[in-house]
Amino acid sequence: MPNKYYIISSESYLLTKKQIDSCISVVRYYSKRYKKKKNFVNLVQFNVPITKKNKGSRMGSGKGKIKECISNIHMNSVLFVFKNVKEWRMYKIYRQMQYRLPVKIMLKLG
Repeated sequence: MPNKYYIISSESYLLTKKQIDSCISVVRYYSKRYKKKKNFVNLVQFNVPITKKNKGSRMGSGKGKIKECISNIHMNSVLFVFKNVKEWRMYKIYRQMQYRLPVKIMLKLG
């Protein structure tokens, strides 16, 4: 039977695209052998744009350009799903994601 692992957030937080991309790079590093197989699903969607105006701009003339997109993560929401990954490799991925994400996460076997 294939193993399924879920990485779940333990608290609510706002995550940026850079933070999720760093987690994806960890997954790619530890799963080099599984390039052809689809064993990883990212469930985070970025739906809130953050805008920023130039520092020397005058008042008015709109909100500014989009600086980055963020995602509102709720408590106990699933961030990533892994299939057919060995237990020791999944533990290494989980430990690296703990360092890279500012939110507390849990590893759940499903």
